[in-house]
Amino acid sequence: MVGVFVCVSGSSHLTFAQGQESLTEEDLDLARQYFNAGQFSGTLNILSQKPYPPAFRNDVRFLIGLSSLELAIRESDETLSEALLAQGVTYFHSLLVIDPSLVRVRLELARTFFFQEKDRLAKENFERVLAGNPPQSVQDNINIFLQKIKARRRLRLATGVSVIRDSNYNNQASDKTILFSPFGPAGPTLPFIANTPEPKSGFGVSLTGRADYRHPISENLNARASVSVQRSELPGKDFDQSSLDFSLGPEYQFSPTTDISLLGVAGLDRQRDVTSQRLGVRIQTSHILGPRTRMDLRFGTYERSYRDRDLSHLDSKENEGGVNLTYRLSPTMTLDGGVSLSTSNPNASDRNDRRTLQGTMGVISLLKNGLTLGLSGSVARTKHNRDSSLPPFEPVSVRNTTLQATLHHRDFTLFGFSPELILTMKDSDSSEQASDVKGNQVNFNFVRQF
Repeated sequence: MVGVFVCVSGSSHLTFAQGQESLTEEDLDLARQYFNAGQFSGTLNILSQKPYPPAFRNDVRFLIGLSSLELAIRESDETLSEALLAQGVTYFHSLLVIDPSLVRVRLELARTFFFQEKDRLAKENFERVLAGNPPQSVQDNINIFLQKIKARRRLRLATGVSVIRDSNYNNQASDKTILFSPFGPAGPTLPFIANTPEPKSGFGVSLTGRADYRHPISENLNARASVSVQRSELPGKDFDQSSLDFSLGPEYQFSPTTDISLLGVAGLDRQRDVTSQRLGVRIQTSHILGPRTRMDLRFGTYERSYRDRDLSHLDSKENEGGVNLTYRLSPTMTLDGGVSLSTSNPNASDRNDRRTLQGTMGVISLLKNGLTLGLSGSVARTKHNRDSSLPPFEPVSVRNTTLQATLHHRDFTLFGFSPELILTMKDSDSSEQASDVKGNQVNFNFVRQF
């Protein structure tokens, strides 16, 4: 198609010769007339001829993005269509970086992602539009798009690298004082200092990768598969960790708002030269409670076994269950919270049974000028049946508290990777003396979605 402006460089604005005449109100009106007449190439050509003044920024960028989208939908040349869709994303995104509350722009960005078959991004932005309570006709159209996303085959890939700074990567207690009564409970207590290592701080690195695939079998039935791998290294080989997880199974859609998956799960974990494997099943269900609210539930049961025969006494049965609620407070703010329960029951002895109850709460806010801020916290209480080896010689209870802040810029990428800064404060209070652990962690992540 000759004469159509396509910004293949990804720039969010045009570059013109210095001193060139600026776009006028009449030019902008003519571009709108071309657009309303369905002559989208004419709109692009008019807006690409002259630089535009700051007052026209939003109108020009939106018209370029929308014309690119509409032209791409109608274009038979696949290469040109892809370039036009990429151009549409660039211009819609440039507007949302400045002001993420522009619901109409977000709707068109979601449509563009849909035609690019970037389903995760399309779904997220459609859901944010629904949170703005648009007219019913718009909601109906969005739901049609969401159903099409669920119905089509898709592969999602993600990879990331994280640089870690941990103030206590060996998880050692900071308070090492032990109060002991050598003359019985009624006698005086004497303080002793535990002979345990000091907390160590240092830098590390973590590599992650994930692939998810969904294949439609019938109108309401999909096959799902996922694989994830993670490797983290910290000073000293004792603290390196590796994991590999795989799941496979059917996903059935009971209704437009409810689906359920039955997955076979296999996993491999390695730490301190100790390798364990996990096999089991997991049930996951997702239910849309309304335009703004989604509920997710999961239940799983697994058998964990250790490859080293000397550790066979640690072979155990593990169970997990939880519920999570996601609420779109507005197109720019999302609340998330949940409760989970997990148990571990070693086959050799019920004296080592462990049960953990955890609650989480978080908020993610899209701020102006491209910043995204996330705040979250969790509290987990773990109870062990085993008795403490230190006074008062009773079953151990541990409370873990985590506070986290996340910050990244939506308009900045480095070789396709999005940088993200995560600050985490960890606090572990144990009923066992000299076992309280505190630490802070800084993660600088680079994540890329495919």
